[in-house]
Amino acid sequence: MIIQPLLIAGLLLVFIWFLRNRNQARTRAGKKLAFALLVLAGVIAVLYPDVMNTLAGWVGVGRGADLLFYALTLAFIFVTLNIYLKFQDHDRRLTEIVREVAIKEAEPPRKKQRRR
Repeated sequence: MIIQPLLIAGLLLVFIWFLRNRNQARTRAGKKLAFALLVLAGVIAVLYPDVMNTLAGWVGVGRGADLLFYALTLAFIFVTLNIYLKFQDHDRRLTEIVREVAIKEAEPPRKKQRRR
């Protein structure tokens, strides 16, 4: 099969990219471990596709492909919500910073000069 090596290579490339393109101080060990487990699960699913069917049977889903689709749908919703909440937090922080700068740089009102 030619698809299995391609899928495994793709998973490993994504994993390497994740580890290399992250600021070490920002990426927590828990995220790295969770991502490593996700990649490992992907490799196992590629090498042993019947495992997905077995897991699907355990949780009451008809096929392994359906189980994968449901899991990816939940992951998509989680990631989308996470990004939305982070954008809201950044927007709130930016608003606070802009307000502070505006207050610090504000000039007192000037008196109007009379015209004669």
